[in-house]
Amino acid sequence: MGHRAVLSSSRTRSQVSATAERSHRLRTRQLVVLSHLDCLSRVPADELEPLVDRCVLRVFLAGETILTERKPEEFFFLVLEGNVRLTMHNKEDKQVLLGVLSRGDCCGEGVLFGDFSGRVGACAETDGYLLQLSTVEVRSLLSTSPHLSEALRRPHLHRLVEGTLAHGPLFSQVLPLERLSLAPLLEPVHYPRNCCIIHQGDQGQALYVIESGQVVVEQDGQVVAFLDEGDFFGEIALICQRPHSASVRTLTPTDVLCLAAPRFYEMMAQHPDFEAQLRSLARLRQMADQVRMGDTERVHRLELTLSHGLRRGSRLLVRSPGLCPPRLPPVRGGLRAAPRVVAAAPERSPSGGAGCSGCVPPVSGGGGVY
Repeated sequence: MGHRAVLSSSRTRSQVSATAERSHRLRTRQLVVLSHLDCLSRVPADELEPLVDRCVLRVFLAGETILTERKPEEFFFLVLEGNVRLTMHNKEDKQVLLGVLSRGDCCGEGVLFGDFSGRVGACAETDGYLLQLSTVEVRSLLSTSPHLSEALRRPHLHRLVEGTLAHGPLFSQVLPLERLSLAPLLEPVHYPRNCCIIHQGDQGQALYVIESGQVVVEQDGQVVAFLDEGDFFGEIALICQRPHSASVRTLTPTDVLCLAAPRFYEMMAQHPDFEAQLRSLARLRQMADQVRMGDTERVHRLELTLSHGLRRGSRLLVRSPGLCPPRLPPVRGGLRAAPRVVAAAPERSPSGGAGCSGCVPPVSGGGGVY
């Protein structure tokens, strides 16, 4: 009996040892697979290892939805095999192709860094294998995994620029590869609330594309328009080589992408089709401005909206959500989780002076101005 017990114990130890060895080899192979993905290639093994137990292998057939646009997702994905199309809808509600992902790319990582709007959709272009990870679990690792955080933040920032360009009317028709080449030329700049970005009468220094936030356009002291995410301004002064015809001031903390004048002219020279499109938009903008300035009632409404924060309509953008009455609850939304109200505005006259002056309307100028 003693001899049999010794043999049985020896076999058990051998089986446990063999199982542990197989598990170790499997884990090593999984780490190698992760390290060979382009988006994680610079992340050290000690930061990749916690991901191994959190990865779930998913199979998506061609045409299947991976991420739904404008819907916050619980997961993000690493592409192991196959192609994935990234798309979004621009301000005119037309679908725009952002790019096609392949092995080593990731999608849905924006939620890790505060982009809860789910503004990008992803669809399997071919049958493929993807690794699914919980955003909550991975976010908890980022504070102690600086290389992993940087590796995932890089494509997120790139897509912020791509998405901003594709969202507006100016760059949405540009091919993804051309937007990709343009992105490094843009300099991100942050402006606090009530800061003048351009002054009427000054020479043009750059083309500006709004990444997040809202601005007001004022001409000769009168409110002309409100602009928000995806809108652009400053191009008319550059195209016509004349001083700005209006001032642009921030209503909220605002992030813009700046294309400096020298790079702007270089891009115009390299892309004649883009120059023609931009000149056409500028002409339309100038014609619309002349009509707007003659519409005294519209100018008066805009000024009342700016001073009282009231507007008849279905949607208000909120600067101070704590001041909202209960029937107008603030809802987090937008590229940088800017507070928004999505509810019916009270049916009352702006001239009555009621309200907290905390709201600004999403009245868009529809494109480049000034």
